[in-house]
Amino acid sequence: MNDSMETIEVAEGELGGKPIKSLFLKYGASTLIGVFAQAIMVMIEGVIIGNGLGALGLATVSIIMPLELLSLALGGAFGIGISTMSAIKLGEDKKAEAHRIFSEGFWLTTIITVIVAVVIGLNASSVASLLGATPDILDHSTTFIQIFMIGFPFSVIGQLLCYMVRVDEKPIIATFLMTLASVIAIVELYYGVIVANLGIVSVAIYYALSIGVWFLAIVYFLVGKTGFRIRLSMKMNLPDMKNMLIIGLPFFIVQISSFIFTWVVNVLLGKLGTSTDVASFGIINGYIFYNLNLVTTALTNGMQPIASYNYGAKLKNRLLELINISISSNFIIVAVLTGLFAVFSTNMIELFAGGDQ
Repeated sequence: MNDSMETIEVAEGELGGKPIKSLFLKYGASTLIGVFAQAIMVMIEGVIIGNGLGALGLATVSIIMPLELLSLALGGAFGIGISTMSAIKLGEDKKAEAHRIFSEGFWLTTIITVIVAVVIGLNASSVASLLGATPDILDHSTTFIQIFMIGFPFSVIGQLLCYMVRVDEKPIIATFLMTLASVIAIVELYYGVIVANLGIVSVAIYYALSIGVWFLAIVYFLVGKTGFRIRLSMKMNLPDMKNMLIIGLPFFIVQISSFIFTWVVNVLLGKLGTSTDVASFGIINGYIFYNLNLVTTALTNGMQPIASYNYGAKLKNRLLELINISISSNFIIVAVLTGLFAVFSTNMIELFAGGDQ
């Protein structure tokens, strides 16, 4: 039996039935649109902070960047693990199991992220010092961490929920929330830094909002037309949770590697250089490289529910076609962006430097 005939018999939704190219275009492009809004937000953020708060503001952002990466690591790991398991079960036509895995995974994610946020928030000053905050930015970094930890669970859970709306064939919801978060966050940042002169407090609120607004996707899972419901029961199937964690582990390791890299460089620059050195690294790592990473993450997020569903449905030809399209698209887009950043490197840095040579 050829792949197209197999698809007709097995697939009920678009993930297993529509042509792979059009599916990848829909899910990849919709995710890219949301990420494009996030990328613009990040670039404007750097300009506002660089021009409004100067080197100390940029240095503070660089110091807390590992915590932002920790948020992405946990959100991506739980999001990929839970949504992949759910999509595989959907592909196997085991809807009840898919729905159960989502609900159990939601509570597991909530419990772990709340614990992490409380521990870090209560020890904000020590964490700031550990991350490499120099004496002149220690207070700013401590305040930043305390505020950011309030929004930390919402940021992590919001990522999970956006992974899941794609599995439920509603990628436009994730795109809308990513765009909405970008608008709300950047408006708050501009008002707080430029108009209200709230300084680093407004930057911390901005960071909490920039992904935390994604948590509004919970409305869909509470009152929307979906089989994925968040049940009050916190009873968990340990084998499923173990498999979920194993699936999410590779993404977590990649992000934590960036966490460690950023942490080590910040500490070294803080000990061997000045806050200006930390700020310079913050521009490169927190804005330039961060945006390149966003693109790759977006395309991966776009393909993930399609790949998981077709894997569960054992539609191998569709899966191989998807992998080929995804890899080539990733390479081309990142290569073009890398070239543009290299050619216009001086112009890019000038945007953030605020006249500081």
